[in-house]
Amino acid sequence: MSNLKTYAESEGLMPFGEDYFFGNLRGYSSALFVNPAGKQLTVNTCISDKEQQEKLQNFLQTSDVKAKYHINQYSIEPEKLHFQWCSFGEKYSFEDISAFISWFYPQLKEYGASGIHVCPECGKEILPLSGHWYMMAHNRTVHYIHSACRGSLMQKEQQATSCFRKNKIPTYKAGFLWALLFSLPGTILWSLLVTKSDAAPCIGIFIGVLAWLGYTLAPGRRGAATLPLLFASALLNLLAGTGIAGLVCAISGQAVDTVQLSAYTFIGFILGVVILLLLQLVAFLFRDKEMTGVIDLE
Repeated sequence: MSNLKTYAESEGLMPFGEDYFFGNLRGYSSALFVNPAGKQLTVNTCISDKEQQEKLQNFLQTSDVKAKYHINQYSIEPEKLHFQWCSFGEKYSFEDISAFISWFYPQLKEYGASGIHVCPECGKEILPLSGHWYMMAHNRTVHYIHSACRGSLMQKEQQATSCFRKNKIPTYKAGFLWALLFSLPGTILWSLLVTKSDAAPCIGIFIGVLAWLGYTLAPGRRGAATLPLLFASALLNLLAGTGIAGLVCAISGQAVDTVQLSAYTFIGFILGVVILLLLQLVAFLFRDKEMTGVIDLE
């Protein structure tokens, strides 16, 4: 740890906690940190040309960097480069890490890697003092980006931590459509039980839970528009359910005040959504505050 701290300070990197250092390293936004398995280096850079990515991959393979610098594994991705030195098996010295950085960083420009002066989110130049440091908590990848680009970074974090459709960037549109789709069974159930007025609030809660699940699993973008979109999906479902219920009543010859029942159901829906949001709030309060979501490092 002392070697890491000494090296980070000599390179002008900033600390975050006791085992994480980030900043401008040789012209690239980078992070050095320790995990239980060893030490890791991430370089947040944009290599948009797939051919250049492959050339960099071939260059590292032909240079035999694993054997030369005792690197356990590495990965080349469009928005980051990741290297790991493992504490198990063949041992490494910290000199391997500093030597690798001194050798590798000057090579990056040849492969079209964007420096710290370019925002990897939008690809535009970052003017002096207009950038901001953020970290994606799930993999501790540091980003130096425009503050206005934080929203897209949060979407990627939501995508990475999603339990469903991980290959899709979360959007409000997808969340809304899937909320409608998931709550459809509840709408059909409500229209069939329209004569059971005492069941309306309970079915409303059921519709709320289904809509929330659909929005969450889509994944829908989490933000200020989430709650209004859930309410909009409920109103559309109740409108459809009222139409189906009217048809059921016409066929059965029963007279039912569907408007009143819709109001009861909507109240139940609101209750269901509020319960789920409160549960999310409890989980948020008891989260690991240093390692959740997109962390502002400044």
